[in-house]
Amino acid sequence: MRLAYAILAHEPFEQIRPLLQCLTDNGDIIALHYDLATQHRHDIELIKCHFPNVILASQVAVEWGESSIVMATLNCLKALLHRDEQADYVTLLSGSCFPVKSSTHLANYLAQSPGCEYIEAVNVEHHRWITEGIQQQRWELPHWCNWRKHPKLFSWSIKLLTLLGVKRKFPLDFPVHMGSQWWTLSWLMVTKVVALCEQQPRLLSFLTKTWIPDEFFFQTLVAYLIDNKSQIKPPLMNYQFNCKGIPKIFSLNDIHQLQALPDNKCFTRKIQSRDLKFVSLLSGVYLNKAQLPTEVNIIDYGKIPDNLRWYKRSCLFDEDLDQLPVPCSIIIWHKGSEKSTSLLAEKLTEHLVETGVYGNLFAQERIDYGSQKPLVGYQPDDTRLRDYDRLEFIQQLCLQHPKGVVFFYQFCAEDELLKVLSSARQVQMLEVFDMSVCQASQLHLLALEQQASWKSNSVPQFTVENTSRICACISAHQQRSPFHQALMNSCHPDNQPAYNLLLDGERNQSP
Repeated sequence: MRLAYAILAHEPFEQIRPLLQCLTDNGDIIALHYDLATQHRHDIELIKCHFPNVILASQVAVEWGESSIVMATLNCLKALLHRDEQADYVTLLSGSCFPVKSSTHLANYLAQSPGCEYIEAVNVEHHRWITEGIQQQRWELPHWCNWRKHPKLFSWSIKLLTLLGVKRKFPLDFPVHMGSQWWTLSWLMVTKVVALCEQQPRLLSFLTKTWIPDEFFFQTLVAYLIDNKSQIKPPLMNYQFNCKGIPKIFSLNDIHQLQALPDNKCFTRKIQSRDLKFVSLLSGVYLNKAQLPTEVNIIDYGKIPDNLRWYKRSCLFDEDLDQLPVPCSIIIWHKGSEKSTSLLAEKLTEHLVETGVYGNLFAQERIDYGSQKPLVGYQPDDTRLRDYDRLEFIQQLCLQHPKGVVFFYQFCAEDELLKVLSSARQVQMLEVFDMSVCQASQLHLLALEQQASWKSNSVPQFTVENTSRICACISAHQQRSPFHQALMNSCHPDNQPAYNLLLDGERNQSP
């Protein structure tokens, strides 16, 4: 079976290169639309140089939510049809998608149901597809502005047009169908879709003032053109969104989740393209050279005793962190100079051997790794990825430092993350003040916040100069962790770890 791909990309060349390499190595036909609006638009020359067999579709400047994304997709389909060689199926991908099943598995799966189209197409006259937000108003009302750029004007125009009774009809005398943007269509259906758009140019002109048409245009046309509706099957794309609509970005740490996908989920979005080991593994899977493992051991077990081999990711990633055996100490920082925090971090690094000491990991504009190497898959500017799942970010850091992790955190009243962390058994909080810039009244802010909503019973307080006592407190916390106890018992079975060290600092002392 011959496979073809229509790829919509705006990423820099190095990020989409693994996908293009994987598909071309398999001998697939590729039509690529490279966004004319991307800041990396000049990378198209690199694509031409390194992948001369990739078909480059006519470019348009793509705006999210507007008709330009449908035009870009159609341009890819037209470019494929103009090629002498034809395929059996065409799959729509973005530059951040990747196959998670072998090409052999994909071909066999498609061959099982000849004539089927893999696309989500929900008849909105019978079912509501949108969980929150506008649905019919996407095409029934003309949209003159983009919600991302002018959210208030966008909302006001909907209210005004609804009040005036404006209601447009989709050009086809057929119910509108909605569904995911991503699909796999037969070559015959692709031919019919492109022909219908050429025969009825009003279809495309109508789209110019609709909202997010990529979630109803192709879906409606396929439902209109297919004879047997039972031949419409679910799409082959795996994706996951959080409650705010932000897509999950899969990395090597999600292998167990991808490995458990059903047979019909052959692709996933989005992937962490900087995770080279992950991308290499997925490429090997698609090219029938490898299989997805059930689990990836992130920790180097070479230096860990046999009885600690239970320390696997599957038992770590719990929402409340209670399954995390690695001790984590958080230095809560109110305000002070960056120089003061940097000096304290240097001293802690010097005294706390084999402990991962970081800066303000959750700074708003960047991830402050301090003197440590960036976590794989999280560059310093990947704050959105970090904030997608902050707990998982902390857990992945802990996997790098089995003895313990220390990081700074800027205090903010009503901080939800600190409230969650305060309840975790293996998380210790230390409050540190720089008295050259802090006031005495600020020493009780954290205590008051604890009384209101935190579960932690006590937070020791220190001055920034009191390095030795801070180190003693962190060391004591590390020594009573399950991981440390297991290490001690492995090395000295007859010895029990001492717990009489300073654990709580001097509670509520005046720094």
